[in-house]
Order: sequence, then structure tokens, then C-alpha cells
Amino acid sequence: MADSLKDADKRSPNNALPERPAPTFDPISPGGHMARWALLLASLATLACLFAAIVSEHYLKPWRVYQRQFSALLTEKALAEGKTPPSFKQEIKQITSFSLDVSDRCVTCHLGFDDPSLAAAPQPFRTHPAWVFEVHPAEKFGCTPCHGGQGLATTVEDAHGYVDHWEDPLIPAGFYQAGCGSCHTHLKVSGGALGRYGARVLERNDCLACHRIDGRGRGDGPDLSTIGARPTRGDWHSRHLSMQRQSDDDTWRLSYGPLEPGEILAIDTYLNQLAGAPELVQAKATAYGKGCLGCHRINGVGGDDGVDLTDAGMKNPHRLDFARVAGTHDLAGWHKAHLLAPARVTADSQMPQPILDEAELEAVTLFLLSLRGADAPMSRWPADRLEAERLGVREFATDGESLFKAFCSACHGRDGMGARFGNSPRAFPSVTHPEFLAVASDRFIRSALVDGRPGSRMPAWGAKEGGLRPQEVDAIVEYLRSREPSPPCWTEVLRAEPDLDLGERLYRGDCAVCHGDDGEGGSGPALANKIFLQTAEPRFIYSTLVDGREDTAMGSYRAYRPLEMASLIDHIQSWREGSRMDLPVIPAKRSAATGREVFERSCLPCHGDRGEGGLAVNIVNPGLLRAASDGFMAAAVRLGRCVPPENSRPDVRAPDVTDQELADTIEYLRTHASRGAGRPPGRPISGDADSGRKLFSGFCAGCHGVEGKGGTAPALAGGALGAAATDGYLHATIMRGRPSGGMPAFGRDNMSFRSLADGEVGDIVRYIRTLDSDT
Repeated sequence: MADSLKDADKRSPNNALPERPAPTFDPISPGGHMARWALLLASLATLACLFAAIVSEHYLKPWRVYQRQFSALLTEKALAEGKTPPSFKQEIKQITSFSLDVSDRCVTCHLGFDDPSLAAAPQPFRTHPAWVFEVHPAEKFGCTPCHGGQGLATTVEDAHGYVDHWEDPLIPAGFYQAGCGSCHTHLKVSGGALGRYGARVLERNDCLACHRIDGRGRGDGPDLSTIGARPTRGDWHSRHLSMQRQSDDDTWRLSYGPLEPGEILAIDTYLNQLAGAPELVQAKATAYGKGCLGCHRINGVGGDDGVDLTDAGMKNPHRLDFARVAGTHDLAGWHKAHLLAPARVTADSQMPQPILDEAELEAVTLFLLSLRGADAPMSRWPADRLEAERLGVREFATDGESLFKAFCSACHGRDGMGARFGNSPRAFPSVTHPEFLAVASDRFIRSALVDGRPGSRMPAWGAKEGGLRPQEVDAIVEYLRSREPSPPCWTEVLRAEPDLDLGERLYRGDCAVCHGDDGEGGSGPALANKIFLQTAEPRFIYSTLVDGREDTAMGSYRAYRPLEMASLIDHIQSWREGSRMDLPVIPAKRSAATGREVFERSCLPCHGDRGEGGLAVNIVNPGLLRAASDGFMAAAVRLGRCVPPENSRPDVRAPDVTDQELADTIEYLRTHASRGAGRPPGRPISGDADSGRKLFSGFCAGCHGVEGKGGTAPALAGGALGAAATDGYLHATIMRGRPSGGMPAFGRDNMSFRSLADGEVGDIVRYIRTLDSDT
């Protein structure tokens, strides 16, 4: 062996070892067995994964499971009916709407959506309400424009949008009609009683004998469930009457007849809010009835104190804080929690907690979810949206009650009687309390609505963007005026047996402070004046008590009962000596132009530039002109009441006018002097501002603040209130108080303050006017 190695070394020139052969694999060896099993197991695992993927994709996918269940449902249903089971192909199904640019695969699982026979089937196979497809065919509208979610997804979580980074999840269960708000955001829903009255009138006149509304009714007439979503003819009533005359059908004869204009308006209001979504209509009516527009804008209209709610139904749930939300953690749950406790859910919220019962909470939540504002092409806009966004038609009813509840009730209360929120010392005043309406003129209320109250929460609704239109302001004023108590009619007063003791007590309590203890006069005219008592008829006094004198210290007393009214009138007339005299008769042919010349020459020195009052009373007050006859006004001039002896001055004498000139002057007063927004704001009240300052400090500053800058009661210094309030309004408010707001009537003694004399009230008014000039 040694010799062989030596020989090998000799043959290797580089002394390298000889090359050895490579090892070969022996499958019989122990190591070879292990490698073979590893390869086999890997191959089997690969085949298993492939098989699992195939099974998952073609058998266990949720949509395939649903389709097998649906196929079984169809088979079971067919066999029960003795029919051959239909063939059913498993596949992804899709609806594509090119006009809305959507592709929805929802029908891959919701397979029975268009099969009326599956109305009672379990989800996801239940039939979609058929009436929806009559107005919104599925092939034209798809699913997601109404329901939300991801149309292209094929799993429940993805399709319903319950995944991260998807901003439009499915509308929560129970709130499906919110989807109508994607397009029908402008339904003209009434927040007041007019729409409800229209529904009663419609049923009372048996319109459901021919028509159907939301499944109710009978007959073959057009279904009105969605009439509010399309333009309607305004002459429907006259056309119905014409068809009734031409028809021999008993249904026409028995179920239809003439309607009053107010009933037609009420029915129109009701029909305008029908879009086949009664829950949404009720939700919007509830939300608008709660005064949401007072603080929030919706589609460009409303207040600025709160956030814009136009897209409240499209909030991204992933960006909301649910840390303090106890309910479901979806958009509906967040809205509910926020409505129940705004400051708890949103720490910096200034929103007072709305007063909502359970049904109202559900309704307002549905309304908020409906504010979706989908960006649909104009060709797909319903009539209500097109009218609102392109023609400026309001999306809400514009009767006074609906407007008040939508814009004003959140602060002033649903019934307008005022409100206070939480621990806030500031109360929102009542605007429907009889004492307010008794002294506030239409002009004053209109001014408050148009110009607002700078420095307070009251916006200038007539001047701000998204505010009220002039005719809407007038409608609210008319509604508030309608809330005054109805006065006793003149016939009731005539029938009442007067009680002189009661009449004297009423006079002492309500009248003496301005008209004097014995009618001698003060800031108000002398009621014991001989000429007045001999020329004023009882009905004139009645009209004055019922209507008052706008913008003066003489408010109305409509709340008097017939006996009280009769007794007070009788007490005033008890001062008269002798019988009433005949009133002068003046020419019927008159010239207002000539009357103006006569007025400026003979009346202006006492009654002011336009009759607003000065040395003598205001003679262009609408209340006076309505109540005073021509003869009564002529008697005041002819018999000398124009310049009472106690006010006589050397430079002021009774006017020397002819009967014709007197007739012309009365015509001018009735037709020209009292007209227009520029009508003078009432007769100034005399007083001493320095004395008023001391009285204000003791009686008023505790609530209205030092120098009238505001406290628990409104600020009185300058601004829109000072410009709108006449001396008479301030005087009457101080005397009569504001019971609904806790302000005592300083014309009477009360538990906390003594009564103020007429002159003292005049001093306070003059001091308040200095606050106007200081600002």
C-alpha cells in the first residue's frame, strides 16, 4: 500500500491527491426514505390547498351559499305548487345604471327582489316593495343610490360597507326610507297643522273612495302615494267638479262636492308631501316642527348657530367618536346619542338638549340620515328637487305655523310661550302670550323678524343669507296674531248685564294709571271729556278695547269676558251728563289731495307732521281709524275736543275749516297718511331722563343690566329693539308686564315692587331713549 502511494505521488506532478468519485443516491438507504416522504407530503399539501381554494371559490363563497339556498327555496316552492322546479344558474348578477354611473351586484344575494311571490320569504330573498319599482325601476336606478353600500362587492361586510375606509355604509336597519333623501331632499313637508288638516279634509270628503294613499283606499282612480314627487295641476278641484257633473256614477255624486279655498290649500299641502315614503314625511315634519332651521342650515336655508346639516346623513362613521355612545356604533346610533346629550357626545357642543320622546327621537334620526344629497345627474332629479334648486321654490310648507315651528320654535317654544334651556339664566321670551300680543304691533313683530336683535341669539331673518322672504315674514306675523285670544263678540257684550262695581274695579286696575283716576287723562286721553262722552258710541269703546291702539301705550284687552267688557264700558259712560248728541254729517265727495293741504295748515301743529301725535293724540293709528266713524272724527273738530282746555296755548287754536275741507282731511287721513312702512312710530311720551335713571336702577337694572346692556332679560340699549320699540310700546310693557317672562306689571302693586305712576313710567321711557343715543 505504501509503494502504491509512492507511485501515485510520483505520477502527480503537483503532488495532488487522486480524484474520488461523487456519492450516488441510494433510495433504499434510511435517508432516502425520509426525503421521499417529505416530497409526498408537500405535494399533498399543495393539492389540499388547491382543493380548498377551489371549494371556497366555487362552493363556500357566501353569495354561492345564498344562491344554493335560493335554488332550494325555488324548488321547494315549485313542488308545493305542483310545478316543475325552475333551473337556476349560479353566477354573479349585476345591475348597471349608466345614467347614475353605478354598477350594483346586490342582486347576486338579494335574488327574490323582483318576485312578488316571495313577499314573505326570509332575507336576503324577500321581495322589494313593488311600488318602488313602479317609480324607480331597478334597471334604471340600481340599489346603492338609495341604500348605500358598495355595489361591486360580493361579501356581506364589503357590500354593506362595514369596512375601513368606506365612507358610505348601508343605511342602518329600520331607517331604510332615509335613502329617499338621496334625491327627495326637498319634499314640501308641513311642520304645522295645515297638512294634518288636509289629510282630514281629504278623508272627510271620501277621496279614498276612488284613490289610494300608502295602501289605504279603494277604487280605480290614480294612486296618490307618490303625487308629491311630481308636478301636479293646480286646477284639480275645478276639473273634478266638471267630471262630477258629466258622470252618472254614484261614487262621484256621493263622494265629491265643492270645497272651500282653505280646504283646497290644506289638501294641496298634504298631497305635496306624499312621495311613497310616509315615515320620511313624518320624520321631516317632526324635525321641522322642532325648529331645527332656527340654528342649522339645510340646503342653504336656516340659521348659523349650529353646523350645516345638509349632508348629515353622509357623515363618515369611521371619523366619528363613539367613546360616549352607548347604543349601536353606526351613524344612526351616533345621531341618537347626540340628540339625547349633545355636549356629552361632542364636548364643545353648544346645542341645548332637544325635548324628544322615543317616537320623535326615531323620527329626527331618520330625517338626519335622509340628508344625503346624492350627486345625481339633473335628468334624474325629482320635481321637488328641481323646483327647489333651480326655481327657488321652498322645500317646506310656507304657511305661518309651519314657518314659525321650523325657524322659531327651537328658541321660543313649540307653542311660542318661551323657553329656558338647562341652567342658563337667560330665557327666550314668549311671543304668543296675550300680554305680548296685546301691546306688540304687526310692525314691531315684523321688525324683530327682519332686523333681529344684535347681541342676542335672534338673527336678522329678513336680511341674512338663507333667511326668510318678505311674504314668509308676513305669514309668521299673521300666524302669531292668530294666537291672540278671540274677543267676545259685540252681540255678547250687548246681552251682558253690566256690573258697575266690577266696571270700576277693572278701570282702577287697568285704565286709571294712564287715563286718570276719574278719567281726567294722563299719558292717555281724557275719557271723562264731555265731548268724547257725548260723541263716542259704546261700540267705539268696545272696538278700542278689542284692538287697542298700535304702537301706543293702549294695548288691547281681548281677554275680557263679555260681562267685564260690558261693565267697563258702562262705568266709562256713567260719567256722561245727558244723552249722546247727533254726530255731524259731512260731504260724501272728497279729495285726499286737498285734505293734505288742509291737514298741513290746520292739524299738523298739534298732531305732528303726519298725524303721529305731539301736543295732541295720534290720529293715523290704524286702530283708531278702524273704530272711529267720520262723524266721530268730525265732532272732535267741530265741538272743540281737538284742543282741550287743559292743553290750550296762545299759539294753538281749534282749526277753522269748512265741512268740505273737513271731509277732505278725513279722506287724506284714511287713505294716505296711515299707509306705508314709513308711518310715524307713535306719539312720544314726555318725562325726565334723570329721574328715569334712578327709577331704572331700582326697578329694571336687576334684570336688564346696568345701563340696559342686558342680563337675565333682554338688552334695552340701542340697536334694533330701540329702533323698533315705540315709546308707547315701552310704556305699555312696563305697565302691563310680561307674566310669561317673569316681568311684573309695574302699573299695579305686587309682592316685590310697588306700582309706578304714569309719570314715573314716562321718566323711565325717556331714560331708555338716552341709552339709544349713547350707543
